[in-house]
Amino acid sequence: MNRLEQDCSKVTSWKWLREIVDEACQPIGPYWPMKTFAYYNPIRDLEHLPFARAIEEANGLLGAQGFLPVEEYRQFFFQGRITLSALERAIRRVGPPLPAKAIIQVGARTLHVQDVWRIHAAYGIEILPAMLMTWTLEMEGLTTRFRSDLPEASRSSIIDRTIRECEKCRHDPESAYLHNLWKSSLAVCHLSDPLSGLTSFHAPDPSGSANASGQKDAFVPVD
Repeated sequence: MNRLEQDCSKVTSWKWLREIVDEACQPIGPYWPMKTFAYYNPIRDLEHLPFARAIEEANGLLGAQGFLPVEEYRQFFFQGRITLSALERAIRRVGPPLPAKAIIQVGARTLHVQDVWRIHAAYGIEILPAMLMTWTLEMEGLTTRFRSDLPEASRSSIIDRTIRECEKCRHDPESAYLHNLWKSSLAVCHLSDPLSGLTSFHAPDPSGSANASGQKDAFVPVD
């Protein structure tokens, strides 16, 4: 080894030794050997409370978000990462208390309030502001086309039954079913139709009332 190589080796060794000494002088943290550690605790100083209440308090006081957005949980449900049984257990454990009247009759179908809660948890039944109702119903086609997250088995079952029981609805059974479901819902709730002044597809009236020719339109089942 010549003198130049020896000098380079000494310089390299000196730098390496200095780096080791500098590293040894650093304080040792509680999470060693990790040099950096970052975390976010949304319920800091509230750990003494039950978890659900701690999350609620942290959100009200600090704006801390202890859970993922609801839409992400719904995606997990659609992907199978959250099972239906797990969803039902969660509703029973932390859901609202059962009302005095938990069952209603809709046509030939019996609905339990927990059925509605389950549908809301999985798909979302959000309140639609009155000022946006007409625009949403008409422009997004909610009374003419099924939602994209409706299971294919349910879609096929509804269409098949509509075609089977309503001869005049064969050309567009999806729109016919939704239109009459909307009309039936308005009739049950004694509400006027905000779309009555707009031009849209009109399927046979669900009440089976007589038309201009004196004949009754076919009934489209919506239960």
